[in-house]
Amino acid sequence: MKTVWIFKTMGKYRMSWNPVVSETVNESITYTAVWIRVVPVYPNISVVPDTVYTVTYMDGVDDEVVFEDQSTTNLKKCDKTPAFAGEPTREGYKFIGWSPEVAETVTGDAVYYAQWEKLPEEPSVVDPSGDNDPIDDGKDIDAQPNGDADTDVEAKGVKTGDETMLAMWGALGLLAALGLGAAYVIGRRREE
Repeated sequence: MKTVWIFKTMGKYRMSWNPVVSETVNESITYTAVWIRVVPVYPNISVVPDTVYTVTYMDGVDDEVVFEDQSTTNLKKCDKTPAFAGEPTREGYKFIGWSPEVAETVTGDAVYYAQWEKLPEEPSVVDPSGDNDPIDDGKDIDAQPNGDADTDVEAKGVKTGDETMLAMWGALGLLAALGLGAAYVIGRRREE
């Protein structure tokens, strides 16, 4: 809490302003004086009540309002830091914590900003024929325009990759057979 002026009037002290006075003013703002009564204990000795603090949770996003700021006021030093009410959520992001890290107890005015991690975008499935329309458009893939129950997938030229794997294994088998045949021929020539 920032103390701006302290002066005595009608048995009270004006201790500070609410909200806390900022160094620069960028917009219209209303400040309210916070008055705290001084309690006399002994003649000529006065005790000022405990200073109170505010803890605020903010969304940490400049260009949108993810959630309204949550502030808890009238907290005293060493009070347990109040928790954020609810679960911070933001579309397309994962909440990863607060910055700075939330203190266990109140030590003064504190502002905690939500930290977000952008989630990876889910890949979209597209038609490999190049028309870039999603394959699953809600239509039956077996239905032909003429009503036949042929597979529309073959008509579009969609390949599963099985032919490529079969060709690769076939070529590998052929090379292995040629290698064994060559080794046999070379071995026979050496025996002669």
